[in-house]
Amino acid sequence: MSSNTKVTQFKNDYYIRPACLKDLNRIQEIADVVNISFLSEDGWTTVKAFIACNKDRTTPEDIEKFIHETVTDYPGNYKKRTLLQLAFKHKPKEKQDSIIGVGLIKLMGNEFQRACLIDTTYVDNTNEHGIKYTIGTAHYLAVLPAYQSSGIGDEICYLGWAYAREFMGCRSILGWSLVDGRPEILLYYVKKVGCKIIGVMDYPYRNLMKKNINSSCFVLYHDLLNDNHHKARL
Repeated sequence: MSSNTKVTQFKNDYYIRPACLKDLNRIQEIADVVNISFLSEDGWTTVKAFIACNKDRTTPEDIEKFIHETVTDYPGNYKKRTLLQLAFKHKPKEKQDSIIGVGLIKLMGNEFQRACLIDTTYVDNTNEHGIKYTIGTAHYLAVLPAYQSSGIGDEICYLGWAYAREFMGCRSILGWSLVDGRPEILLYYVKKVGCKIIGVMDYPYRNLMKKNINSSCFVLYHDLLNDNHHKARL
C-alpha cells in the first residue's frame, strides 16, 4: 500500500486522503479551510476571540511546504515526518471535489522542550522489529463550519493517528488546547477522542494571539501503542 495515495471513504460522498503533488494548485483553498475553521464565528471550533486581527492560522506557503514534506521519503526506518490530510466532499457535477477538512501531524520539534512534561523512557518503546518509536504532534484539525459535528473531524483524527503510527513511527501524539479557550474543544479531545491532560505550557503560536490573552495551554497526550482505532482504519 502506498502511504501517499491511500484514500479512505467513510460516507457515500466524503473521503479522506494524504495530500499529494496535484494538490499544489489548491494551496490557497486548503489554507482557507484551515483559517475559516479556526477564525470564523459560525463554527464551534472558532478561536477568533483569542487571535489578533489579520493573523491567519496558516498560509498557502505553509501548505505548500507541508505537501512536499508529506510526499517526500526520508532516510531511516520510518520515512515520513509530516502528514497533511485532506477531507473531500464528492461533487459529481463539478470538475473537482470540495476540500472541507484538513489535518496536520508532524514529528515533534521543539514545541514541548521547555515544558519538560514528557517522560520519553518507556518500558515498551520499540516495535516488533526493535525500532524505537517517535512522538508526533497534532498541529491542527480543521473542518469547515458547515460540516462540523458530522464525524469528519473524528475520522481525520483517527486516520491521522493510524498513519502516524504506521508510517512515521509515532508511539504517541501530543497536542494543546488553551486553558482559557473554548471548553468544548478541550472536552472534544478528552472525552471524544481519548486524549489525556498531562500538564500546562505556553501556547506554541503565541505570536498569533492578542496581547492580553492568557497564553497557557493544556498539553494533550494520546497513546498510539494501546490505541485500537488505527487497526480498523489502515
